[in-house]
Amino acid sequence: MAEPSLLVKVGSDLISQGLAALIGAAVGARIAFHFERQKAAEDRKQIESRERRREIDREALAGNMALFTLTQMYNTLLNFWRQRIEQWRDDPLLWYMMPPGGEPSLEGIEFDYTALAFLLKSEAPSIMLKLDGLADQYRTLADTVRRRSQMHETELAPKMETIRIVPGTPIANLEGYLGKRVALTMQTYTADIRTVVYTSLDELPKVAQQLHELLQKRMPGENFIWFNRATDREGKPVP
Repeated sequence: MAEPSLLVKVGSDLISQGLAALIGAAVGARIAFHFERQKAAEDRKQIESRERRREIDREALAGNMALFTLTQMYNTLLNFWRQRIEQWRDDPLLWYMMPPGGEPSLEGIEFDYTALAFLLKSEAPSIMLKLDGLADQYRTLADTVRRRSQMHETELAPKMETIRIVPGTPIANLEGYLGKRVALTMQTYTADIRTVVYTSLDELPKVAQQLHELLQKRMPGENFIWFNRATDREGKPVP
């Protein structure tokens, strides 16, 4: 029969081994849990990073498309001004001298307000109203140019061939020959066109600059379209 002291020693050794195994298992499980949690956090960060990258790509694309549309509108109106207004801009007979046609194309002139909804969270959410206002002005201009061209071709052009216009020709003489209705309607159309063209050419670069700044502030490091207002030979803005 084993001595009591030996049994106590064996029992003590077994208990120590058992505790060591339990402690080792607990520590191992804790370390494994820590690494698993760390890995889950890293995976979550990667997912969030990819999602944010996709979000930035979508917003940057929407912003650049809006800037591109503003650029299209500006270039179209600048060409219209140069071809149909500039030569006679200070002439009271602009309504008579302005050639017909040149209706601004509406193709591609629209803003994706759903894609640009993130701008509502910016420091200047009113930029959305400005974009909508410019688009509405542009559409109105296109319609007015079309109406003026129709009147020019159907009622003004047939009579223009027999009218000899020289500098200083009294407007009253033209009104008497063309008829007051035609003359006044042409004057109204032309005045509206001139106002919208001048106003839009002034506002478009300002809104584009504001939008550009908002996009850069929201997405630093991204590339965005930029355009400068046209200038004359002396470097002054036109018109």
